[in-house]
Amino acid sequence: MAETLRATAFCTIVAGPNGSGKSTIYPLLSLVGEFVNADIVARRISPAHPESVSMAAGRVVLKTIDKKS
Repeated sequence: MAETLRATAFCTIVAGPNGSGKSTIYPLLSLVGEFVNADIVARRISPAHPESVSMAAGRVVLKTIDKKS
């Protein structure tokens, strides 16, 4: 019987403290898929004060990841 190949969902997380270079290194990693960055989401929600919406941005990121799985 032939084996059936199944698609496997995966998520690559680049984590570290602020200023550690996560956004800088991402393009060099040649990863496939959607790039979701909470800092970018926060700037879209509140361009003048992104730090004030960091929790909301985090929730958007988690919802985005959840939709993909």
